[in-house]
Amino acid sequence: MKKQLVIVGLLACSFANNNVFAQEKQEKLDEVVVTATKFNLKKENTGKVIHKITAEELENSAGKTVLDVLNTIVGIDVRGVNTNPIEPKSVYVRGGRNRQVLILIDGVPVSDASAISQEYDLRLLSLNQIESIEVLKGASSTLYGSGAATGVINIILKKASKDKVTVGLESSLETNNTAKSKGLKAATYQYSASVNGTVGGFNFVTMLGATETYGMSSAKSNTASDFEADAFTSENGLLKLGYNFNKKFAVETFFNYDKFDYDFDAGAFRDSDVNTGDQEQYRYGIRPSFKYNNGEFYALVSLNKITRNLNQYNSFGGTLDAYVFEGNSVNLDLVNKYDFKNTGIQLIAGLNYQNHTNNSVTPFATIDLKMLQNLIQLTLTFLQFIFLIQV
Repeated sequence: MKKQLVIVGLLACSFANNNVFAQEKQEKLDEVVVTATKFNLKKENTGKVIHKITAEELENSAGKTVLDVLNTIVGIDVRGVNTNPIEPKSVYVRGGRNRQVLILIDGVPVSDASAISQEYDLRLLSLNQIESIEVLKGASSTLYGSGAATGVINIILKKASKDKVTVGLESSLETNNTAKSKGLKAATYQYSASVNGTVGGFNFVTMLGATETYGMSSAKSNTASDFEADAFTSENGLLKLGYNFNKKFAVETFFNYDKFDYDFDAGAFRDSDVNTGDQEQYRYGIRPSFKYNNGEFYALVSLNKITRNLNQYNSFGGTLDAYVFEGNSVNLDLVNKYDFKNTGIQLIAGLNYQNHTNNSVTPFATIDLKMLQNLIQLTLTFLQFIFLIQV
């Protein structure tokens, strides 16, 4: 009996060791992330919980949205991810509110100053333009400010290829039917085209994309007749230009244009053919960077303008009311990193300035360019002590 127990115990230990070995073999210890310190750093040296969605994983998610991909990560809950695309979505990390999650695009904080909560709508982004996504779970206010109370989602857009010129074309067709629908008629269309490359010290990325979704209504009909399908269409454009003057000094610029239009119903059981809405975004900025002995410095200036229009039928007055919300955001980052040689210590110091303004025109009231927030944040901290012990 004892021999049998010993044999079983040895088999169990062998299986456990093989399982651990397999997991260690699959883990990418040399994976580089930027969200933990705002600079490139190996993941195993961060000391933080960071989940990285790689370019390969995004390629295998063709046809999905940014919100669909984020909803697959443990600890992230995207409310409304499986509803009609016209419905608003919210991202929650570790139970925190949507406005407590900071959204970054290439390290640039983005928010919607046209809304009171300033929550950024990820429906504006196209998955085809994204290289990778880094999710930092947990409070990161020291580095990123009060908006990062529960986590940070850093969306890294595609970079220029090392080839001189690379052209990419992509399209997909999908169904978007209810259980009552018959046949397999396509109701979602996606198109994208890109040209990018590197010529000498100059590099560039251009991308254009569009999505059209039809097929179902958000409202439920209580009669034999079906409601009209609520449409959701989006257009996305990206332009990135960069120049490396030498190994130490480089400049990058970017310009984004994103827009989506949608139809929506009058209520849970009421259809509407006049209710419409749209959201439009312009993002542009510049990022010069300089490397020196044991350190690196960069400045990042960006502007973000979002306009939301809403046309909604007023059943009480019998009128079609128009709502216009406009928000503007200015962000300035000055960040410096210094590595103390042979100590495993990094000192990162930075200055962050944000300015948010809002202009709203509704049938009830008008807000005329009132400043929502003017935040100056000075951060000077030791971010990490790294001690690598190899056994």
